[in-house]
Amino acid sequence: MEMRKKKILFAIESLSGGGAEKVLSTILNHINCDKFEIGLFSLLDSGVNKENIPSHIKYHYALPEKGSNSWLYRIKYKLIYSILPLSIVYRWFVPKGYDVEVAFIEGFITKLFSKSPKSRKIAWVHVDLALFPWTINEGIYASVEDEIKAYSRYSKIITVSKTVSDNFKATYGLENTVIYNPIDAKDILKKSLKESGLPENGRIRIISVGRLVYQKSYDRLLNAFCKLLKDGADAELIILGEGNEREELQHMASSLGISDRVIFGGFKKNPYCFMKASDIFVCSSRFEGFSLVIAEAMVTGLPIVSTNCSGPNELLDDGRFGLLVDNDEQSIYNGLKQLAFDATARKEYSEKSLERAADFDLGRVIKSIETLLSSSTDA
Repeated sequence: MEMRKKKILFAIESLSGGGAEKVLSTILNHINCDKFEIGLFSLLDSGVNKENIPSHIKYHYALPEKGSNSWLYRIKYKLIYSILPLSIVYRWFVPKGYDVEVAFIEGFITKLFSKSPKSRKIAWVHVDLALFPWTINEGIYASVEDEIKAYSRYSKIITVSKTVSDNFKATYGLENTVIYNPIDAKDILKKSLKESGLPENGRIRIISVGRLVYQKSYDRLLNAFCKLLKDGADAELIILGEGNEREELQHMASSLGISDRVIFGGFKKNPYCFMKASDIFVCSSRFEGFSLVIAEAMVTGLPIVSTNCSGPNELLDDGRFGLLVDNDEQSIYNGLKQLAFDATARKEYSEKSLERAADFDLGRVIKSIETLLSSSTDA
């Protein structure tokens, strides 16, 4: 007699180009579909990762793309985010019939699914909410106590690094389990061999990938890079990503007189070929959770310079596998200077990146997730 597949619903706010959305895409593409029947619920039917949903995944959404039917979008948006109690939003818009529900990102989705009557619910936390309480800052929760109530309704909470885990427990008083983000190294290496279109100009090419938002601290990076150029470094900086600070950052680069050495490349479906064509990867973030992009850069063999924050310090093993610097502008500059002027150091840290990348076992992480989902189903 064939056993019934366990039905799992993953939920996210949109399928945009962020790290959590990319991680979810990796999970959906590698989870064992012989064991699980997977559904995906996105509040917004939009985002670049939408095209990465496997055909066997049952896809549901609440809000149509904004441009497709603007009046319907506006009405539903107000109902969901402003007017209706979340218990009603859950009842009206969320698909039913699943054994386990997974709120895959902190914030509104986690609050919404906390209203689910199901006993088996999993919440995923991708950022250090203790250092960056954005869910409270943006008014999703009224207070830490309000957020604790929501998380307390989940049977399991997953965090993406030990530091995030420890800080979450200290702040919210709730037990949680660490599962590192899965990295598809084979796919990264395959895509890294594509042509980037970047010219060979002999300059030291420094690259960073991430959303153009306060968290990523590109303002500090631009100042640090400006100092590096004043030191005489023949270098250029490539920043791949989009965000609400783009115009401000471009203006800043112009004001510093470094626009000819800074490329704002926008969002790239394949950033790996750009990494492969670069010499140094820099993460200037004020805070992180796991920093998927550092792990991806290490797979391509890039030497890493990163600020010391949650996630990167674990990935780099407190500086064993990359240059971990203090979380300030001067230290970012010092780290870039150390590698930009020392080809031997770059080679050594490149080898360390490749050594560390061997630890990112996709199969092991997916197996941990499958075990979690199997043990989280109703009896």
